[in-house]
Amino acid sequence: VPFPFPFTQVVSILLVIFVFVVPFAVAQWTAGDTGEYCLSAVFTFLVVLGYWGLNEICGELENPFGDDPNDLPLGDIHREFVETMVETLTLGPP
Repeated sequence: VPFPFPFTQVVSILLVIFVFVVPFAVAQWTAGDTGEYCLSAVFTFLVVLGYWGLNEICGELENPFGDDPNDLPLGDIHREFVETMVETLTLGPP
């Protein structure tokens, strides 16, 4: 069952909004009396990188059967299965 395309688009749009909103939220969270904006930039980078990475991983796992480098080698898996079945059938009962 393929993943719905509109859902993928909405998640992408929400991630872009997330990129613009998170710096303000993290700056508010980390800002004390000294205003640690450097620390908020690091936290923002890590949080956004984590969520964007999860989105990319989900995109790769969405369709594991194909010709991309990360896809499963179905031809090899099937060939091994058939060879094992033929070997099992030719051995006969114990």
